[in-house]
Amino acid sequence: MTAPSSHPKAQAIIFARQDVKPNVRVSAYWLYAHELGKDSQSAACVLENVLLWMDEQNKIEARRKLEPTLLERRLLHMVINEELNMKQIALRNHKGVTMTKMYFKRMRDRLGVITLHRLAALAVERGWVKFQEK
Repeated sequence: MTAPSSHPKAQAIIFARQDVKPNVRVSAYWLYAHELGKDSQSAACVLENVLLWMDEQNKIEARRKLEPTLLERRLLHMVINEELNMKQIALRNHKGVTMTKMYFKRMRDRLGVITLHRLAALAVERGWVKFQEK
């Protein structure tokens, strides 16, 4: 049994997707070539599946931008439940105060809030951090 021939414009179609990060486009093309070598589907079907995979990567990236990372959730937990200040959080995480403040600034910028208090409220509202009453 021979491997199916590739879709004539697969590379152009994959790399034309400007809504996807460059590294995802490269990975998508490698995925396409790999799946073609499996010999089980037509080139058009493989291309369709790869384009769906690229859409899923976009959704993951969009979700990542709207939710804090595990580290950010831990930092928020320290502010909300342990009531630590920036210096205490920095010491606990073996980071400098400036770096710790930068984590919170990036989070605020990405999530579109101005103050740390609003960021903490948003984290509790959205369930990223559970408030533990004392």
